[in-house]
Amino acid sequence: MRQDTALLAADGRARDVQEAPPSPLSFGLHHVAGGLLNALLRETAIGTHDGTTLRLALGGGRWLEIPVVHDSPAGRHGFAAEWRFVSAQAGPKPISLHDGLARLLREGAFGDLATPGHREKLLARALDAGAAIDASIAARGAELADALTRSPEFLAAEQGLLLGHPVHPAPKSRDAFQGEDRTYAPELGGSFSLIWLAVAPEALIIGEAAPGFGARAMAAMAQADRVPAEPGRVLLPMHPWQWARLQKTPEVAAQIDRG
Repeated sequence: MRQDTALLAADGRARDVQEAPPSPLSFGLHHVAGGLLNALLRETAIGTHDGTTLRLALGGGRWLEIPVVHDSPAGRHGFAAEWRFVSAQAGPKPISLHDGLARLLREGAFGDLATPGHREKLLARALDAGAAIDASIAARGAELADALTRSPEFLAAEQGLLLGHPVHPAPKSRDAFQGEDRTYAPELGGSFSLIWLAVAPEALIIGEAAPGFGARAMAAMAQADRVPAEPGRVLLPMHPWQWARLQKTPEVAAQIDRG
């Protein structure tokens, strides 16, 4: 992920990030801050650290200082939650995790690619990710101790990914969802049925490792879901959230109108 990717990936809906800021002791926000800082260190030149302190330039003779509690050769550093805002005029003073992230993403020296709109969207996603992680832990906390005592099956392992990618600026952001979290978020134990489409073969392109593999795999899935075959059609599984949006696009709507 290049510098522009780390900043421009935030294409979700912006929100007023001043409303109800999360607690500075939020585990989720602390985890998200670590992933965001590691992503910035890996993909940009905004920060420098000497193994004990990370310094992030804000411009105008101001910067943030963050203690490094684990210096990782692989780039998965650990950072304390006690951030400091430093200016040449006033010296260092403590700043909350929430306010430190807001200063970093609004004022950090990311270059011309980071427009004010991109900065606000990324900040909103980072705060959303922290809140989502806290909500997942609160909802699933009673199951965690038991889950760690046994080898999970695939579904349990997928639903056990509560924290997201460790080097990502917003690992569990759900800002594209509109109240469907409990249905679609695996970390909340959601479950749902697939939508099955009967697609004309000429309207379908399948990327596959071997000729016919994709069609056979989808046919086996349809049989397991007890979906009846339609002569001359390929059964295509679709995520219901994705399909609800795709069918409204002009290209897909035109295919539906043509049958």
